[in-house]
Amino acid sequence: MTKFVILTEIRTGYKWLSSLISSHPKAFCFGEIFGSVLDVRQSSMFTKPLRAIEEKEDPINWLKGNVEKWAEKNKIDVVGFKVNYVDGKYNDNWGSLWKYIGSEFKIIHLTRYNLLDRTLSELLALTENKWVTDDYQSRIHISPQHLLKIMHRSEAWQQESRTRFQNMFEITYEEMVRTPEKLMDMQDFLGLEPQMLGSGSKKQRQFKQSNYIENYKEISDMIIEYFPCYKLMLDDCWQNSASDQLPIF
Repeated sequence: MTKFVILTEIRTGYKWLSSLISSHPKAFCFGEIFGSVLDVRQSSMFTKPLRAIEEKEDPINWLKGNVEKWAEKNKIDVVGFKVNYVDGKYNDNWGSLWKYIGSEFKIIHLTRYNLLDRTLSELLALTENKWVTDDYQSRIHISPQHLLKIMHRSEAWQQESRTRFQNMFEITYEEMVRTPEKLMDMQDFLGLEPQMLGSGSKKQRQFKQSNYIENYKEISDMIIEYFPCYKLMLDDCWQNSASDQLPIF
């Protein structure tokens, strides 16, 4: 049996990727089973008859006795789950989790090239307390300094992961949208016989960045003048060069 994790952060498209993987008859992907909230951990078991891990439990024993045992019983060749960059790192009882992942699991590193969109999605979700929708109504003012801090945090987490793990397959949300061959390569990486995966459900935001960001011109001018490495993440530049559709939230 092959074990894997989708290593990522919030608002990056993991639900779509996990649904694609689970559409393969030999694979299944659970959700945020090591999330910080018990209800999230339980809902991340989906419809499977498994209980969520308690904060005082050993993660390795729990994985072996629940997730891995379930996969073996149901003849699932490839089983995995999502793990955020920070999952388990603030729970002393789960200190062994990351070492176990590094030694026993294949890692799919899911990122999002457009960090501006990812950050905007996170800030809108926080503002409206909605995490399973793309139907945001808010217009928010974003401090340029705060925006850069979050984007730089994402880049730091990504680089730390690339340094720490060797057996890792890199994929971006944008590649899932535009490059079907990447999904075939991912299946090879997992030891699956490649096939066309189910479409799942990708979500697209309905409007441009300027519809959600009150001070969009300030943000845009700052990026163009001082941080040109992020220029292509602005809607106008993105639409002209990288994609024929608005990215997801």
